[in-house]
Amino acid sequence: MTYYIYYAPDLSHHIRIHKGECGDCQYGRGKFGTRPDRWHGPYDTVQAAVNNAIGLTTTYKLCGNCLA
Repeated sequence: MTYYIYYAPDLSHHIRIHKGECGDCQYGRGKFGTRPDRWHGPYDTVQAAVNNAIGLTTTYKLCGNCLA
């Protein structure tokens, strides 16, 4: 299983961690063609994604759909 970070600096540094197969993530392609430069990954573990998310900003959330 892989994990990705969605990072949107234009949305007050909005960060979400997703499973690759999540409908919002689609293995880093995003939903409805969101810009690919906003996705980071893949990461092999949730912890690896969290460690990298912390490097981008101090706050992050897990996806409420795939990691709830």
